[in-house]
Amino acid sequence: LFKDLKKPPKKLHYKGNLSLLKQDKIAIIGSRRMSVYTKNCVFSLASMLKNAHLCVVSGGALGVDITASMAAMPNTIGIFANGLDQIYPRTNEKIIKQIYENALALSEY
Repeated sequence: LFKDLKKPPKKLHYKGNLSLLKQDKIAIIGSRRMSVYTKNCVFSLASMLKNAHLCVVSGGALGVDITASMAAMPNTIGIFANGLDQIYPRTNEKIIKQIYENALALSEY
């Protein structure tokens, strides 16, 4: 998983479904401030990828990241820059908890 990193994390923490790591994956990331057009495009794209049995990898940030994760649920992996015991940003608490329960969340913290 980390063979190409010069300084891989010593530990990787997770909550959720590890079998998602075996699926073909594609990342969707982008702006925290998105237009309605961008939101609709991201939601549509992530939904199509989910229906094609691809796993969407993204973060939990506002905007594009969380929209992609919502649309791809449960075929999504969230990569979080904070520890999994603290939900950030709080405005995304509901969807982040859904990722913990129905998808996969990863963090080195």
